Amino acid sequence: MRVDELPIRKHGAFVKYLANILLVLVAYPAHSAAQCAPPPLDVQQRVATYAAQKFHVEPTVVRVTSLSRVGQSCFWAIGLEAGSESVLTLYLSPDLKFVTLELFDLSKNPLDDERQKEGQVIGKLMAKRSATKGAEHPLVTVVEFSDLECPFCKKLNSSLNELLATANPQDIRVVFKNFPLPNHLWAEAAARFGDCIQRQNESVFWSYQDFIFAKQSSIGSEDDLVQKSIEFVGRTDIFAGDIRICMSSPETTSSLEADLALAQALNVRSTPTLFINGNRYEGTRNLLQLQTVVEQIRRRAHERVR
Repeated sequence: MRVDELPIRKHGAFVKYLANILLVLVAYPAHSAAQCAPPPLDVQQRVATYAAQKFHVEPTVVRVTSLSRVGQSCFWAIGLEAGSESVLTLYLSPDLKFVTLELFDLSKNPLDDERQKEGQVIGKLMAKRSATKGAEHPLVTVVEFSDLECPFCKKLNSSLNELLATANPQDIRVVFKNFPLPNHLWAEAAARFGDCIQRQNESVFWSYQDFIFAKQSSIGSEDDLVQKSIEFVGRTDIFAGDIRICMSSPETTSSLEADLALAQALNVRSTPTLFINGNRYEGTRNLLQLQTVVEQIRRRAHERVR
């Protein structure tokens, strides 16, 4: 699936706006199932219609796909589908007047909840083997969704390289995920080349990434990219013939599609996007900004393992 075909991009405003609506549960006692009747069909439809109108989505696109009671409360989780794949869960209040994307349960420790959510995100990020460098047992894992044709990714790459060289490198690991943007001429070809190299020799992949970023401004087409990439691998122990066959292989396509599917699941919409111990950071960050964020997260992680 191409990135420009992902439904989450088409309905991004719908997702982003809802993500900012938060509701704190203060005192809703437990109720029996008999006391919490499911919302009528007309109320469920009103939720879908309101969301479509509010967030400027075609009304016929948004529909209710699931309904379930939240624990022992009278809140109801309503699954909404925007398009064929983009699914959201909204929570309907007991008085049937309010909806929200997230509920905060005051019976739980928010720090435990935060750690659980971080763990879930990290689990998704690390499920597929990707190019990795840095500490084997890190306190901080930086996962980057990147595009080798993206100039902002080039700047971030320099900052990440400096970060590993200067800021407690024994505690930091960097993981690379492909997210070639559909409006770029040769980004997907570079992603395929890089994936092939990574599977043969991980350390050579990082050199390839630095090489392409350094040549970025002189690459004007996919043919240019392929020529320079073959020149690069010609100076390594990777055979250019193997790489060219690998670029179009089912294994490479599957690997790239897995990164794109992960990006969709995590609502990644632009490059570069970082996940630092599961926490999202979008856009370019200079070395000082990265050092500050990473050090804060490193200290917090260190406190947890003490």
